[in-house]
Amino acid sequence: MRSSCGSSSTRRLYSGTFTRTEAPAGHDVSGPDSTSREFLAAGDFTGDGKDELAVVQPKTTLIYGQAFGTTDADYFTAQAQLAGGDRVAAGDLNGDGRDDLAIAVSNPRLHPNGLADPSHGAGYITVRYGNRDINGGLARTGRIYHQNTGGVPGANSKEDEFGAAMSIADIDGDRRADLAIGVPNKTLGRAVRAGDVVVLRGSAGGLTTAGAALYSQNTSGIPDQSENNDVFGSQVRLADFNRDGKADLAISAPYENNGNGALWQLRGTSNGLSAINVSLFGPKEYGVSSGSGIGETLLD
Repeated sequence: MRSSCGSSSTRRLYSGTFTRTEAPAGHDVSGPDSTSREFLAAGDFTGDGKDELAVVQPKTTLIYGQAFGTTDADYFTAQAQLAGGDRVAAGDLNGDGRDDLAIAVSNPRLHPNGLADPSHGAGYITVRYGNRDINGGLARTGRIYHQNTGGVPGANSKEDEFGAAMSIADIDGDRRADLAIGVPNKTLGRAVRAGDVVVLRGSAGGLTTAGAALYSQNTSGIPDQSENNDVFGSQVRLADFNRDGKADLAISAPYENNGNGALWQLRGTSNGLSAINVSLFGPKEYGVSSGSGIGETLLD
C-alpha cells in the first residue's frame, strides 16, 4: 500500500506472495482522492482471518476490505467511513481475536475533524472495537480518552498533542494489547514542550485506565531530565525487542540536547513496563554527528 501527499493520493494493493526478486501485480484501490497526508493501519477487525485497512485523514477514516467470499484484490474497496484524525494504531486490546482501532486527533486546532473536541485543544483518542457483524468491522462511535478522562495521568492543556504518536502491543504477556500514547508538547514544571508518554492497559473489557502509567525524563530510573523543547514522546514504538513474549517500549525525543536527539528503551514485564535498566541511545551510541535529530521517525 502506498500513500502520498499533495493534490491527490494513490492507493495500490499488492497481494502476496513476495520474493526477493519478484512482487505480485498491484491493484488500484478505489476511494476518494485526498489533498492531505494519510496514515494507515492494518488489522483484522472482523476476525475472519483477513486484514482490513484503515486510511486516516483529518476529515474522514475509510475502512477498506474484501467483499465477503471474494479473494480477488480488485474487490478490496471502502466498506465503512468513520470520523477522521491525524494518527492511527491497530491491535487486539480486549483479547477477543479481533483487532481494534485507535484514532487520534492530536491537534484539534490544526486538524479538526468536524466533531466537538472534548479535550479543548489538548488532543484525544477514540477507540473502536472489532465487530464481525458490522460492515468494515468497526462501529461509527467509540470510547474517547484524553488527559481529563478519569484515571488517565496528566491534565489537558492546549496543544499538548496527546496522541501525536501511538503504538499498540502486549506489554505484560496477558494476550491483550496495551496502548502507548505520546504527548510530546506537554509542559512539565518549567520545562516547556518537554513531553511525556501515557500507557493504558488492555483488558477483557477493552482499554482501561486502571493501572495507567506516565513516563517522562523526570520518572525515576529514566536517564536524563525533562528540558525545554525535548519533545519526549514524539515517536513511540511497542515491539518485543528481546523476544521474551512481552512488548518493550521505544520512546524518542528528536530535539534532546539541542537537536542531537535520543532514544530510550523500557522493557516489558508481567507487571507492565519497567523503569529499571532503561537503555538510552544518542549520537555516541549510534555513531552519528551531533544535531542528527535521532528518533524523528521510528519505523516498524
